Amino acid sequence: MESRPAHPTDAPEDQPFDAALLREIVAQAPEGILVATPSGHFSAANPAAGALLGYAPAALRDHTWQDLIHADIPSADPLGLADLPPGAIRRQEARLRLADGRTLPVLISTRRLADGRTLHLLHDLSARTQAEAQLHVSEAHFRALAEAAEDSIFLINPDETVAYVNPAGARFIDLTPEAIIGRRYAEFFPPASATQQRRRVQQVFATELPQSDEFVVPTAQGERWMRAVLAPLTTPDGAVAVVGTARDITAQKRAEAALRLSEARFRTVVTHAQPIIFMLDREGTFLLSEGKMLAALGLKPGEVVGQSAFVRYRDHPAILHGLRTALAGQHYEDTIEVHGASFDIFYTPYDDGAGAVAGVIGMAVDLTARVQAEAELRALNTSLELRVAARTAELAVTNQQLQELNAFKNTVLAMASHDLRSPLSVIQYLATQLQDEPGLPARAADLGKQIDRASQQMHDLLRKLLDLVRLETGQLELEPMPLLVSEVAHQVVAALGYAAEAKGLALALHVAPGEATIWADGLRLFQVLSNLLSNAVKFTHPGGQIRVEVAPEPAGMRLRVTDTGLGIPAEALPQLFAPFRQLHRRGTANEDGSGLGLAIARQLVELHGGVLEVASTVGDGSTFTVHLPLGMAAPRDADHPTDAA
Repeated sequence: MESRPAHPTDAPEDQPFDAALLREIVAQAPEGILVATPSGHFSAANPAAGALLGYAPAALRDHTWQDLIHADIPSADPLGLADLPPGAIRRQEARLRLADGRTLPVLISTRRLADGRTLHLLHDLSARTQAEAQLHVSEAHFRALAEAAEDSIFLINPDETVAYVNPAGARFIDLTPEAIIGRRYAEFFPPASATQQRRRVQQVFATELPQSDEFVVPTAQGERWMRAVLAPLTTPDGAVAVVGTARDITAQKRAEAALRLSEARFRTVVTHAQPIIFMLDREGTFLLSEGKMLAALGLKPGEVVGQSAFVRYRDHPAILHGLRTALAGQHYEDTIEVHGASFDIFYTPYDDGAGAVAGVIGMAVDLTARVQAEAELRALNTSLELRVAARTAELAVTNQQLQELNAFKNTVLAMASHDLRSPLSVIQYLATQLQDEPGLPARAADLGKQIDRASQQMHDLLRKLLDLVRLETGQLELEPMPLLVSEVAHQVVAALGYAAEAKGLALALHVAPGEATIWADGLRLFQVLSNLLSNAVKFTHPGGQIRVEVAPEPAGMRLRVTDTGLGIPAEALPQLFAPFRQLHRRGTANEDGSGLGLAIARQLVELHGGVLEVASTVGDGSTFTVHLPLGMAAPRDADHPTDAA
């Protein structure tokens, strides 16, 4: 075997390494190199380490890793090298405290030497950290913009799964971002459009060209129209993803559909409208001519489209004046005659969107039918006015007759009441004498009692008739004075207590504390309460209860009579206080009445400025409530003294 001659530069394998060359390499190395003793003190440092840390290499010999490592909690072994065996290498990132107080991110590669020392290589990470910080800021900006956007923003992985979706995109399909991320993009579309959407995504991956589309997404609120744009995105590792944006265009689609519907409706209305509707451009050329009234001019819909209005109606100065006024930018209205027909005509200019007049829209309404209708209406109004006048005259005569009859009725009642009282008094006196006549047969004495009772009833009826006439004619005047309602109530209960007791009724009077003095006519108030209490006695079965209550109110006093009697039908309540209105029934003991008591009671209460109310249920009884004010007008000199007899 031929041996190769030795090269001058070749050196035997056991030749010692050039220490000077090694020192030169270490001195010129761009990365910092530190050597630490087993105790942790730095024993050597190259210039790059000094420059990196801001120390002279010799000055580093006074420091340890405890001095350089920036840590929240000090440690005797900040790099954790105690368990590093000889020959092993450990890499870790740390922040070093520089000589000027700043900190620097570095990658420290440490190797344990055989003699226990450690060799450290320092790699500056500040450029990478700045890039990472900028990347974080950029990502934060993107995420803030994406999450605040109203449009849907999403990212699709090469395997067609969703990598990111912003809140707006999740809301579009009524899900949360967490429920969407990781699922295939096409899953969120109905089967009819899922295949098409998947094809769009695959086209972007294959061609790396953007794709756009409009589609419908079903949601809980109904179908939503979306417009999406898909675009390729190259990731830092060289892979291609798809970034997409989608905008809700449902409102736009609905507006477009509404516009189409509106246009269709407009066309239908214009075509079937009675008035003539026309449109001209700025040159006066017809663009539209529709309406059934065109027949009055001998025209068909659309017949004059394309013709000049100035030429066609050159013999109608009124029409030409209206067109010129509208083309000058002013609305114009007029009444014209064409071919023997009258029209109300309206001209309105419309602009081109930039403020210039683009033409005229107009409408002409045939007045023939309206004129005829107005004539017929005037004739009808005249006829109605004549009939109303005649009827008014008839009603005036009837009203006068009714007033005269009412006045005559009041006069007759007053005369009858007054003139009958004297003979009735005589009858009462004779009946009393007859009862006291000695030796009179028992039958004659009984007849005397019946005559006396009947004359008393007649006297009471005449008194009520006289009161009613005075109330209706305004001749009855009150004589008010300060009084307590409870005192009147005690008097009435004492006067009618014997009647209640004779019928087996429990009669009770309750006066609430805090009673106030009111201004009222005591005699008439006694009459009101007597009428109410006598009715309660009359229409309550034996064993029933009657309660009279007197209580203060914010504006006055309340007087209430409650019984457990027959009750009043609801249909009879509206006419209960009308004079001579009876319920066609007798009391529980076959008592009879005149039908005047409640009518007089209500008018007397109202004359005091008060209110009389009733509440009743058939079978459960009735409640009559009188509300009286604290004061009333001062008493006047009575022309007709009160007669309570």
